Amino acid sequence: MVKAIPTGELCLNCHGGEQVKPEVEEVLKTLYPEDQARGFAVGQMRGVFTLKKVLE
Repeated sequence: MVKAIPTGELCLNCHGGEQVKPEVEEVLKTLYPEDQARGFAVGQMRGVFTLKKVLE
């Protein structure tokens, strides 16, 4: 099963572009130096959740 992760207004606090506050930007750089999940707008698909179950 695959389900989209849509970007909501709240998500933009960390995953947005220019609207991310400088103090948040600094924490994100420290905690997630390789993070590429940035620059999204409301309604864009940010990724997917996946679930896999073996059926016998």
